[in-house]
Amino acid sequence: MKKQELLKALEAVKPGLASREMIEQTTSFAFLNDRVVTFNDEISISYPIDIRITGAVRAEEFYSLLSKIKTKKDDEIELIQEENEIRVLGKRITAGVKLQSDINLPLDEVDEISDKWFLMPEKLLPALKLCAFSASKNMSRPILTCLYCSKKEEAVYASDSYRISKAEVPKIKQDITIPATIAQELVKYDFSYYQVKPNWAHFKSENGLIFSFRIVDGEFPIENCEQHLKVKGQEIRFPSEMKEMLIRSEIFAKRESAIDQEININIKGKLMFLSGQNEYGWIKEKVCIENSVEQEINFTINPTFLRQILSEVTQCIVGEQLILFSTETFKHAIALCDE
Repeated sequence: MKKQELLKALEAVKPGLASREMIEQTTSFAFLNDRVVTFNDEISISYPIDIRITGAVRAEEFYSLLSKIKTKKDDEIELIQEENEIRVLGKRITAGVKLQSDINLPLDEVDEISDKWFLMPEKLLPALKLCAFSASKNMSRPILTCLYCSKKEEAVYASDSYRISKAEVPKIKQDITIPATIAQELVKYDFSYYQVKPNWAHFKSENGLIFSFRIVDGEFPIENCEQHLKVKGQEIRFPSEMKEMLIRSEIFAKRESAIDQEININIKGKLMFLSGQNEYGWIKEKVCIENSVEQEINFTINPTFLRQILSEVTQCIVGEQLILFSTETFKHAIALCDE
């Protein structure tokens, strides 16, 4: 088979690998004759590929070997299943990678996939990407670490009790609770269909890839979110220089994950101050705004996220406790800081 075709399949299922093998074979690619599967207890991903091999092989070594075999774009490699290894044969190379012939992954834990698939709403994946910034990282309330897709409200919600995001998504057919860490992986794919079972949800692409993930139990506080998205107060318009200021602030807002980046915005009178810092340095800038604020305003926000918002709307509403950004299809509220 073509090496690039195999690598494409392995790359597609890599998010389903565990970083450490707490459960047997969760750091392995499992080949089921016509599919390759990964499973890490939260995610299971399968991709159709006619490899005609059954067994599990350590992902790190197998992927590294294939990626380092130099071939032309259309060159093929031969894979042969021996009793306890996969033999890899190229034009100038022969290698063997240990193979476990028995699949020990607990794939039966994943809810069975039915033939009834719902069409993926066009705006669902963009909404997940936009709302993920507002999900909590505190596991004391697991439901707030998730994004909630509501069939009734036709919207995606996320909140960490400090921020709230709501993105409208027409034609959601089933309620889905998606952990934010998993949503960040989902948005990297192009899905066409989905279905939700009692414990797992399944997303499917046109090429046959199926991304399954475990659903978090709990009732998402939609009513509370809706109540806090109704903000009345003074309108503030952001200046045109804001985009370039945010780009510069991102240099010292960088964290291990882009979703964790944070800057502070302070508004006094007609001056807006922007500041950010991390272990490598800091930055402070100021700019004039059109209208003077009656009282000092402080809030923190992800600079990349704010740039996304400002590409759609350049003003916000400042209430007594919250600041609200609002477009026709998206709302984002942030609690004001005391200092």
